[in-house]
Amino acid sequence: MAHHFSYMAALGYGPILRLRRPGPASKPGAGLQIGNHSHQKASMAPPLLILRDIHLTFGGTPLLNGAELSVSDGERLCLVGRNGSGKSTLLKIAAGMVEMDRGERFFQPGRTVRYLPQDPDLSAYETTLDYVNEGLTEGDDPYRGAYLLDVLGLNGKEDPKSLSGGEGRRAALARTLAPEPDVLLLDEPTNHLDLPAIEWLEEELKKPQVGPRPDFPRPPVPGKSVPRHHLDRPGRYPAAGQGIRALRDLA
Repeated sequence: MAHHFSYMAALGYGPILRLRRPGPASKPGAGLQIGNHSHQKASMAPPLLILRDIHLTFGGTPLLNGAELSVSDGERLCLVGRNGSGKSTLLKIAAGMVEMDRGERFFQPGRTVRYLPQDPDLSAYETTLDYVNEGLTEGDDPYRGAYLLDVLGLNGKEDPKSLSGGEGRRAALARTLAPEPDVLLLDEPTNHLDLPAIEWLEEELKKPQVGPRPDFPRPPVPGKSVPRHHLDRPGRYPAAGQGIRALRDLA
């Protein structure tokens, strides 16, 4: 049975992590078991993000018990596990949104991280563009949010209350990608997306830098025809693995 997956990207390709809940015979402190499957040598760059010996209990039940991971420049990692095994919680701890009971979180000063939630909440905003631009900070490209919304088939004027699940997901992707963060934490990023949108996201995550580049053709708008030569054009991106397609095949 295929597991749901969460995706972390630091603009490259590297280890894939499988997580499972420890069984009754697990040693104390074993926590989520993390295996490492790599399609190439892991990056030797200093980690951008490190989690060490993470412990967290919800309602008296241990959820994370000694979980560890690190993310360096040039790595893409996937957390694979059953529902309730702690994938989303671990990503939120990595993003600095949830406090652990015990453990260590290190994030390189001056770097940025953005988290894509499973169920984004747009209810406080009048338009999708308001929602996306709220995620920008000083120094970010003020037009990038509108660009990404357009690429993803939205015009920025939509009322968030009337969005479908897929439209809300696209708006959330635009908000997460717009600041061009150093680390992307994407929680089940393909939920509610159609195939063209998934393929567009694959291509976006393969880029050496997140965002439009002047020497690259404009990405296709999800929901419209996607020429095969556009998706498979040799040399458009450096050899960086197969992105989400590889993760889907692995799950």
